[in-house]
Amino acid sequence: MKNEIITVAVVTVEGDITVEDMPNTLEEFQKRVGGYIEPVSFEWNRQECTAFVDEEGLHNGKTMNPTLCMIAGHPFLVGTGVICGGVDHEGYNLGLPKSLANVLRDLSNRKSLSESTA
Repeated sequence: MKNEIITVAVVTVEGDITVEDMPNTLEEFQKRVGGYIEPVSFEWNRQECTAFVDEEGLHNGKTMNPTLCMIAGHPFLVGTGVICGGVDHEGYNLGLPKSLANVLRDLSNRKSLSESTA
């Protein structure tokens, strides 16, 4: 992973979504998912994206992440996931596409608003 700052979305099993900038390092991705990472590729609005999850999350009994499953269009993902863009011509992770970042920020804001009025 190229050592630079990229925009990602962190999606927890509780459905919390945080769009933030983080270092594009293996160690940082592993820290966020809580283990060795496994990439899950998907497309968003004709743009390549990657959700990184804990490679051994299912084996270790991590909880299903329905929000991440919905975003990535994958039937079964567990634990916290980190979403970024696809990869560049050298194979380095790219930042989250702006259109997806905007949608995820909106989802996060709506969830926060509904929780504060409940």
